[in-house]
Amino acid sequence: MPISSNHAVVKARKVKSHLLTFSPTSPVFLLNRAIETYGKCGCLVNARELFEEMPQRD
Repeated sequence: MPISSNHAVVKARKVKSHLLTFSPTSPVFLLNRAIETYGKCGCLVNARELFEEMPQRD
């Protein structure tokens, strides 16, 4: 994984953690962007885990 992809994954994990921890109704579009970031970086397991954790899916 290139350094820029690694950096994107770290950022996506921070966003995911913050949204799921501090927001009872996380904005779906932000969670979708985190899933997209995981997918683009090849972290499909992380993308799937986040999708499964989402309280609301679209």
